[in-house]
Amino acid sequence: MFGLHVNEMAESELEKLVTDYERQIIIGQPTTEGETTVSGIKPAAPELLEAFAEDNTRTIMQFRCGDWTISLVHVDIPSWKVGERIESMQQFQAIAGAEGWVERNARLNFLQLPVTDPLQEQQWALEKMGAPAAWSRLAELGQNGTRRSNDTVAPVKVAIVDWGVFTGHEDLRKAKISGKNILHPSKSWNDENGHGTLLTGTIAAVANGLGIVGMTKGTEISALKFVDARSTPTAGLAAIAVCEAVCSGAKVINASWDIGHDTSETLRRAIKYAAKNNVTFVAAAGNSGSNNARDPVLPASYNFDNVIPVMASDRNGEKPGFSNYGSNVDIAAPGVDIMSTHPYLTDPENQPDGGLGISYRNYSGTSASAAHVTGAIALLLQLDPGLKPRQIKEHLVASAMRTPDLEGKCRASGYLDLRRAILGPLAVIVPRGGERLRRGTLCEVEWRSDYETELVRKRLLAVFDLQTMTTVGTPVEVGPEGQIHLELPDVKVRRAVIRIKSDNGLFHADSKPFSII
Repeated sequence: MFGLHVNEMAESELEKLVTDYERQIIIGQPTTEGETTVSGIKPAAPELLEAFAEDNTRTIMQFRCGDWTISLVHVDIPSWKVGERIESMQQFQAIAGAEGWVERNARLNFLQLPVTDPLQEQQWALEKMGAPAAWSRLAELGQNGTRRSNDTVAPVKVAIVDWGVFTGHEDLRKAKISGKNILHPSKSWNDENGHGTLLTGTIAAVANGLGIVGMTKGTEISALKFVDARSTPTAGLAAIAVCEAVCSGAKVINASWDIGHDTSETLRRAIKYAAKNNVTFVAAAGNSGSNNARDPVLPASYNFDNVIPVMASDRNGEKPGFSNYGSNVDIAAPGVDIMSTHPYLTDPENQPDGGLGISYRNYSGTSASAAHVTGAIALLLQLDPGLKPRQIKEHLVASAMRTPDLEGKCRASGYLDLRRAILGPLAVIVPRGGERLRRGTLCEVEWRSDYETELVRKRLLAVFDLQTMTTVGTPVEVGPEGQIHLELPDVKVRRAVIRIKSDNGLFHADSKPFSII
C-alpha cells in the first residue's frame, strides 16, 4: 500500500522547506491506524521527536512503505546542529525501546558525465549487445507483449526515478509514457535537466524513421520526477519515488544515481519493499573510477537479490576510466558516447535542420549502462513475466560476453549481451545444413550450451518442420552438450531442422535447414 501526503501550505513555503535539505530529517515508524491531520499526515510518535521537542519542526510529506510510515520533516535549527539532535534521539530510542529510525536526508548524485553534441549515424551500443538478433527472436515468439502468439501478457512497466521526461520529443511522442511529480504532485513531471529524457530514449525511443531507436518496443515508462531545477536530489525523495513505482505496478526500477558513501535507512527499506514485491532495482555503479568492494557506493552496493549494480564498458568491451567496478558489481554495459533523446533547446520547426542537431546528445556514464540493463530486463520479462529478480540477475550475469579487460572487474567479467540473454545458451552444430537425408535413417546431431543458466533445467531435442512449424516425432531429453545419432521420422519434410529447446519453452536453437526425402 502506498499513500503520499504532502502538507497543505503555501506553494512558496513548501518549496522553501523542500529545497532546504540540510535541515531535513527522516523519521520511520510502524504503521498504525490513528489520528491524521486534515492533509492526511499522521503525527510522528512523540518519543521519536523527543530530541527536537524545543525546535520548530514541520512535516513536509509522509508516505507508506510496506509496514512503515515515513515522514520527511524540516527542523528550524542551524544545519550543523541537526546531527547532534539525531544522535540524542537515537540514544533516547535505545533507552525507551522505541521502534523506528531517524536519520538525515542524504544528497544524491546523478551518474552522467558532461553531454557531448555531435549526432552519430549509428548507435554502436545496440550492435555491440546484439540487439537486432534479440528483437528478431522476440518478434518470432510474438512480441508486443506476448511470449508466444497465444500467451498474451500486459506490457512491462519500467519506472525511471529521475528528473522526469520531456515527452514532446519526436522519438518519444508515441511512446507509452506516464509520470508523476513526487515533489509537487499537482505539477508537471517535465524534465528541465535532460538526464531523465536521455535514459528514457535509451530504453524506449520509438522506431519511427526520425532519429534513434530504443531497446524495447511497447514498454510502458513511468517517469517519477523527484528533483527539479530549484531543489536538491535527496535519498528521502528518491525513496518515495521507489515506493510509488512499486505500488503503480512497475516491474523494473532504473536508478541512475547514487548517494555516494552516505547511508539512508529510508532508501534501504524502500528497495527492500521493492524486493518483497518482486521488483528489480537497477543501480548505476558510480563514476568515480573506484572499487565498490572496498569503498561501497549506495544504493548499488546493497546486497539484495533484486539489486543489479551496473558498471560501464566502451566500444571495445573495456572499462572506461571513470567507471566504478568491483566484485560486488554484477555486470558491465555500454556507457560511453551513447546517443539518445534530449529536450529541444529551441522550437525545431524554426530551425533549418528540423532541430535534430540539438534534440539528440551523446552521453557517457554508468547512468547509460544502467539504462541498457533496464531495457534488457524489460525484454526478458516479455519472454516470461514470471521471472523473479534473482533469476533475472543471475541469467544476465551468466549470459554476459566475457572480455579480458573486464575479467575480475565485475561478477560477470563481461558486458551485457542481449543476443545471448534472449536467445539463450543452446546451439546445434550438426547437421550443418543442405543435407538430403532419407526418412527413417539415423542422423548425426551435435549440440552445445554456451553458458549455464538456471532458466534451462532440461533440454529437449527433436526434428522440427519449418513449413508447418510443428515438431515431428518424439523429443529426446539430452544433456548440456554432446553427440547422438537421432532416428529421423518416416515422413518427408521439405525444410527440416534439428531444434533443441528448454523444457520451459523460453529458449530454443535450430540447426541449419536440411530435407528429409
